[in-house]
Amino acid sequence: MSIMGCLINHTARVYAVLAKENENPFANSGVNLNADELSVYQSLPDGEFRTADFLACAETKNISKRTAQRMLSQMSNVYRIITPLRRGVYCKAKVEEK
Repeated sequence: MSIMGCLINHTARVYAVLAKENENPFANSGVNLNADELSVYQSLPDGEFRTADFLACAETKNISKRTAQRMLSQMSNVYRIITPLRRGVYCKAKVEEK
């Protein structure tokens, strides 16, 4: 009976990990967003948005202004999931399906 219990626990753990990976639309491209980054990204509009809009979305999630600025920089310069259009104006990048 203990072997069966162990197998059930391992199966539940694998499914929990797979469920977390499915929530991240960028898992296939190697970008691992934390929960705060993912929630801010998902709350952004699909079209163009300004820096102030990004900061407002982050503020509703109780994220400080400086952390939000750092997140925006990282999302646009490192992860490249936000495309800068011109100074202070951004849009979401298209998710590449592999």
